[in-house]
Amino acid sequence: MKKNIIPAAIASFSVLMSAAGTAPAFAAANARCDTTLPFSIQPGASYTFKVSVSGTSAAPSFTAGNSGILKISPAGKNGGDYFFKAVATGTAGSGTGVYTSLPGQKPVRQCVVNIGSPSNGVSTTTVGGNAVVTTPANVTWLYSMMPSQEVTACKENNYSIYNGADGHGNDCKQAVKYQFDLDPYDYDDSSADKDPDFATYAVSYPVNSQYKSFSTILTGSLYDSTTHLTVIGDGRTLYETGFSSASGLINLNIDISSVNTLTFQFSSEYSSCSVEQIILSGAQLIK
Repeated sequence: MKKNIIPAAIASFSVLMSAAGTAPAFAAANARCDTTLPFSIQPGASYTFKVSVSGTSAAPSFTAGNSGILKISPAGKNGGDYFFKAVATGTAGSGTGVYTSLPGQKPVRQCVVNIGSPSNGVSTTTVGGNAVVTTPANVTWLYSMMPSQEVTACKENNYSIYNGADGHGNDCKQAVKYQFDLDPYDYDDSSADKDPDFATYAVSYPVNSQYKSFSTILTGSLYDSTTHLTVIGDGRTLYETGFSSASGLINLNIDISSVNTLTFQFSSEYSSCSVEQIILSGAQLIK
C-alpha cells in the first residue's frame, strides 16, 4: 500500500498558516481623555485632565496646540490612568486644542480650551511670567483629589472631571461626573462586590480630618427610576437621599468634621441598557 508523504517544508508551512488563522487579535493601543467637549477657564485657573490608556504599558503624551495659551504638566498616575494639569497662561479670548498621543501614533485632538474673562472676586497675579490665581487656602475642589478606593462589580462604572451641561441644560463647573451603569449584564457575577438586587458603585476620598464641611450641587443626566446617594464618613452615614430626573438641582452642605475617609455610594435597581451620569457640581471641601 502506497503512503502519501507530505514534504517537511510544506507541512511546516501548513502549520504556520493554521496558527496564523487562529491567532488572537490584539486590541490596538488607545488613549482616551475624560474631557472631549469645548470648555472655558479663567486666566490663571487650572484644570486636570485624566487620560486612560489601554492596549499598551506606554505612557501617553498630552500637549497643547499653543503652549503659550495653556501650560501642561504631569499630575500623577493611577494604574492605566494618567493625570495632566493645565494652567491657563493665555489672555482672555484666546484658546487652543489639547492633544493625546502614544508612541508611534499621530496626536489626536481631544477638545478645545478657551480662555474666558476673570470673574469678580478672583485675584490674578503674574509669577515668573505665568498667571496664577489666588484661591482661598481653606477650599479644595473635589475634582483635584485622587480617590483612595473604588468599589464596584462593573468595569463600566467610572469617574471623571467635568465641565459641561447636565440633563436639564444647567452649566456644571468644577464638577466630578460619575458614570453609573444599571445594566445587570455588565456586572461580574463572580465579584464579591456584586449586590444581587441593586447596581452599586462607591468612591472614597482621603480627607484626613482636614475639613469642616463638604458642599456641592447634586444633578446629572438621569432616568425616571430613583437612584440613591449615601454620603459616608468613616463608615458612618452622614447624608442620604433618593433622586431622579424629576428631582432638579439638590444643594448639599454636609458636616465632615473629623472625617478621615469620605465615601460617595450610589445604588439603584438594575435596569437593562441604562447608564446614568451623576454630577457633583462645584463640589468643594472647606476647612
